[in-house]
Amino acid sequence: RRWKNISDDLLKVFLDFFFGAIVTIILTKNTWLGLAGGLAGVLPDGLSGLYLLFPKIKILEWHFQLQKKTHWFKLKAFYKKDSLFWSFFFQAVAIFLAIWILR
Repeated sequence: RRWKNISDDLLKVFLDFFFGAIVTIILTKNTWLGLAGGLAGVLPDGLSGLYLLFPKIKILEWHFQLQKKTHWFKLKAFYKKDSLFWSFFFQAVAIFLAIWILR
């Protein structure tokens, strides 16, 4: 049951990585540093995805719980639950900071 629609999800993940790599190659002067930073940035999410597929692996469970405590922390003064504006705002800030640092 867990593997029923995995082909659609794998296609989305592949396209996300592919277009992220293309944008990194186009926008950065140091391509390898940009790609390494991108990989380091998505590695925790990849481990969380593996945990959802293989919940009995203890190290993945530990990582998932740790990420859940830190990654999903919300600043109450700026971020209301499910606020689309703040979600896009913080994402845009992160993207512009990454481009500025890598240039």
